[in-house]
Amino acid sequence: MHFLTLGFFVISLGSACTSWAQTTTLQGVVVAAGTKEAVPFAVVELRSKKIGTQASATGGFTLPIPQALTASDTIHVSALGYVAQQFTGVTSPCKLVLLPRAVTLEEVVIRAPVSGKQVFGPTARKSYASWGSTGRAAERGGFEVARFFHPAAEGTIQRVAYFISAHQECKGQSGAPFRVRVYAADGPDGMPGTDLLTTTILTAAKRPGWHTVALNSGIQFPAQGFYVAMEWVYTAPQFSCSRTIVSSGQQATHISYGQLLGCIEEEKQNCWYYSPGYGWRQHRWPASHSNGFINPLIQAQVEL
Repeated sequence: MHFLTLGFFVISLGSACTSWAQTTTLQGVVVAAGTKEAVPFAVVELRSKKIGTQASATGGFTLPIPQALTASDTIHVSALGYVAQQFTGVTSPCKLVLLPRAVTLEEVVIRAPVSGKQVFGPTARKSYASWGSTGRAAERGGFEVARFFHPAAEGTIQRVAYFISAHQECKGQSGAPFRVRVYAADGPDGMPGTDLLTTTILTAAKRPGWHTVALNSGIQFPAQGFYVAMEWVYTAPQFSCSRTIVSSGQQATHISYGQLLGCIEEEKQNCWYYSPGYGWRQHRWPASHSNGFINPLIQAQVEL
């Protein structure tokens, strides 16, 4: 389950897990074609049942499913730098093989500062709310929150930044690693589509506040705009935390994992989020006490 925190309140945004009377598990590993090396943090989904999970750093995964798979059930597997593929007739244990995506590697150069450098996105130093991951889905990873950018001129993305909110009760979680994602806005209805960042960049904030990440080389952003996203990845149990949430006068214990991504109230809706099994969805919930919308505190530093 994934949530927005507003003070001591939690707004659930939907879970990739459902309770069934009888369940089984699909276990396996995701590997690269040719080398047979593990594909880290691949997302494995049974979209017909709206369930999914994220593979570990060593490619292994366990996907709870409501019943044994049939020949018609399709497993969808995607990973950064690989061609997404579908598999049928899968049995446990399994080895799911992905083909590397063909990319043209650009020369890496060190760029001096130029007058055309601009920062797009909010500059707030305090968040109105926070995105996070909790419940049984927290340790499965693969959850993403993305912000849309549409600069008027051509240019390259050099750096991205995320505002990490402070955990009031789980201070160690702010340093959890997460993955940087950059997408073209060429998916259906303008949602995140093609990966523009084709290599994995894992990063972690040393403290709450703005955390800036330099990309290995500038990414030319497309005319239709682009998204910068944060992806939660499960790396170690030390970043899990149990805390008490008070909502409507009642207390409940929640298990959360990883960092909190700050949010801000804005007039225009600029947020999409991804849950394994559900795919990309536009976040349309308005702010609770204004006519604006809740958008993530994400920046893109570009050279025009």
